[in-house]
Amino acid sequence: MPLVGARIRELRHAKGMGLKPLAREVGVTHAHLSRVERGEVQPSLDLLSRLAQALHVESEELSLQAGSLPSDIATIFADHPREAAMVVRETFTPYAVTPVKSREKSPKTELSSLPKPVHRTALGNLYRADCLVLLRSLSSDSVDLVFADPPFNLGKDYGRGISDKRKDDDYLTWSRDWLLESARVLTPGGALFVFNLPKWLIHYGAVLGYHGMQFRHWIACRMPKSLPIPGRLSPAHYGLLYYTKGKPRVFNKVYTPVPACRHCGGDIRDYGGHRKYLNAKGLNLMDVWDAPEDVWEDVEDGGTSKRTQWREADEIWDDIPPVRHSKYKLRNANELAPVMLERVVAFASNPGDLVVDPFAGTGTTLYAAEKLGRRWIGADIGDLRPATKRLEDLRAGESAAWESARGARGHAGNKTQLSLLADGRADYSASKSG
Repeated sequence: MPLVGARIRELRHAKGMGLKPLAREVGVTHAHLSRVERGEVQPSLDLLSRLAQALHVESEELSLQAGSLPSDIATIFADHPREAAMVVRETFTPYAVTPVKSREKSPKTELSSLPKPVHRTALGNLYRADCLVLLRSLSSDSVDLVFADPPFNLGKDYGRGISDKRKDDDYLTWSRDWLLESARVLTPGGALFVFNLPKWLIHYGAVLGYHGMQFRHWIACRMPKSLPIPGRLSPAHYGLLYYTKGKPRVFNKVYTPVPACRHCGGDIRDYGGHRKYLNAKGLNLMDVWDAPEDVWEDVEDGGTSKRTQWREADEIWDDIPPVRHSKYKLRNANELAPVMLERVVAFASNPGDLVVDPFAGTGTTLYAAEKLGRRWIGADIGDLRPATKRLEDLRAGESAAWESARGARGHAGNKTQLSLLADGRADYSASKSG
């Protein structure tokens, strides 16, 4: 109430209008209007409307400052209180709060509140724990990379006691909690990746942006063979949000194989006469596939006079396969192909860095971290046997198999799809199925 009184006084002074003339114009005593300006009396909506007309402002402005919501807005808050509050809070966060800050300076992780690990290796621990329990057990500024692949709220079966069908506002409120905890635990320059449907990622981006995280990319992972939906464009991709806590500390160069026809072995794309100049290691990792003539860049090759050309980083990954066939799946619900996590871990972290996955699922992130020499911590409230098996298979020398539109890849005994260079950068080479 003092806010609206101060605003009325401010508007009155701006018009050079005295208290008594304004009181006469709106039909109240000057003593009553004086008490309104001092915040001693709550003005009626009718008086606020007359004051707004006399002072040439929108009546809604004075009503809101007096704490009175217009009927249509009040209805929205009454029907959708959590969602409405979150939208308002996140929209106006830049005007009310500072970016996510660490609550402490210690770089250590405090895992004493967690149960005994279900599985452990020399590099990491896997816990049966809720995502928020795990994240809240970690110290601020202690994690180099967080990868989150939460349930999509589609009603999938993740096992007993796990709900994947919440009301939208409940789902977004829950998501906000673990997103901000993920941001808190990251080291300065640390990376956060979140895999989900575009429907939810729109909200996630707003939360992270308004709390000081730096947007890097929206990576599109193609969704092949999607069914048409009446009245909508056919869904063609899942989204992978990539944010960092300030300027990225690590961004290793990652190459992808030059796409080739599975039948004849020829190039699928036309490189505008520049095919012979492509880097022998493959293409730079990209998030947008554009016309070649629009994205070529001249660079020096190893300090020699020969010029090498390759394409700018692109945000569409069309070689990430869905894991649908029972031959490759470790559970009924959806899971991610190991190639995707190897790629993320390789370009956004260095050997020895700490990687955290609060939705460990079948352990794909943990597998990639273990394989690439990163420390890791994972947790899930669901069945952890698939994740344990994946890690045990890796220890036994078995690489994860994964399916691709270009044929099976990554079977044990074949050339690995990814290797690390001596300086810790990632080098992707084309795999050949046996």
